[in-house]
Amino acid sequence: MIVDEGELTNLCGGTWQGIEVLGNPNTHQYGAGQQGVVELKNGAKVKYADMGVSLFERGNAGQTGGGILRVAGAEFTDNRWGVVFYDYAYQFNRVELSNRSYVNNGTFNLTEDYPFDVFFAHAYVGFVNGVRFRDCTFTDDRPAGQLADDSQLARGIRSEGARFTAEGCRFSNLLYGIDALGFGESRNFRARACTFTGCYVGLSMRGVDNAQVTESLFTVGGYNRPVDSGIGDPSLHSGIFIDRSSGFAIEKDTFEHHDAAVNTTIGITAQDTNLPDGNESQHSDYNEIYSNAFTGLSNYFWEQGINEEPVCSPEFKMASLLLAGEKIIPIWQIKTTSAGITYSPLTAPGRYCGNTSLRAANFGKEPRPSPRPPPAA
Repeated sequence: MIVDEGELTNLCGGTWQGIEVLGNPNTHQYGAGQQGVVELKNGAKVKYADMGVSLFERGNAGQTGGGILRVAGAEFTDNRWGVVFYDYAYQFNRVELSNRSYVNNGTFNLTEDYPFDVFFAHAYVGFVNGVRFRDCTFTDDRPAGQLADDSQLARGIRSEGARFTAEGCRFSNLLYGIDALGFGESRNFRARACTFTGCYVGLSMRGVDNAQVTESLFTVGGYNRPVDSGIGDPSLHSGIFIDRSSGFAIEKDTFEHHDAAVNTTIGITAQDTNLPDGNESQHSDYNEIYSNAFTGLSNYFWEQGINEEPVCSPEFKMASLLLAGEKIIPIWQIKTTSAGITYSPLTAPGRYCGNTSLRAANFGKEPRPSPRPPPAA
């Protein structure tokens, strides 16, 4: 199926089910006619659908996964789910083959005409390998007064046990720009040269090992939607939230304060890194937060729970946690300078370590054993 400049939408003010692309989970995607294929290009539009495009038959995903989606300039507007990939990871000689689906220059948006009561995600990737998003835009332009609770709040890309890449993508006014969960799977994601603006949390990773976030811009704060306290602390907005993840690399990113921010803004929040789910034995994987720029935030780096201390790695010859190429010293250690920043004396355990230099920064550390709730869920 090819939609070239066309528009697929509702009839007489109602909604519709969307496009189903059926596949065969027992074979690969590399031969002609092996799997169903849909192409959306040159301004094709999909609107007001329950699922804009699903790469399986609804109600029978386990038997029909493997469909292929090719997007080269298309719009997805006011769909309850934009595009949905689920439960297809074909192995050849015990090696998972990369999914041949891609979404290039896709625009995903919600408007005041959104017809459904709840919303989940513009793009969902669940238990698949290698879906690619390039130069896509994910936004929510609905009026804040139209949203009554967190079931209506928007995510850009939601992943569960999946490998995907996002390159040059833009995320704005979302609960989570990228919301990645590992579920014990070895698959991970890579985000490069993306922008996150006015999101509650720009990028959240929970239980995802070996993820990469590089060369991206996070403008933190300014999210004015009704974040429920069950999700996290509504007053804490983060660029990146990391929970029970290890082996990650966060490099050459920029974190800045949103002009409309009224809440606490945090560059990076790290909770229980190097701890696998259900096991208190710490991983020894090397984590890298290196060569990032932080400007005007309430806190640049915030630790909760149990995290790998910033010690030198024999393999990489640099500290586990780095700011502008220099080692971050946790504030519970007695230090007067760190990463070129001069600190005022520490007054009590668990307090922020203030500073008096022109290179102002706060590094927050919660006291154990009762850290406050994380700013993401």
